[in-house]
Amino acid sequence: MSKEVLVANKEALYQKSYFNRIGELSVLAPDTFKAFVQFDKLALSEGKLSKS
Repeated sequence: MSKEVLVANKEALYQKSYFNRIGELSVLAPDTFKAFVQFDKLALSEGKLSKS
């Protein structure tokens, strides 16, 4: 089985440990981090995502 197929079959796209480093983004790329926070807030606000 190819490596691509194995990656595609995993449940999570990213490892949870990657999120431990999110603070680095605010230091290394503050504008990108601000845009991410704004997107996250809007995307996860009530009624924006379906529950199905």
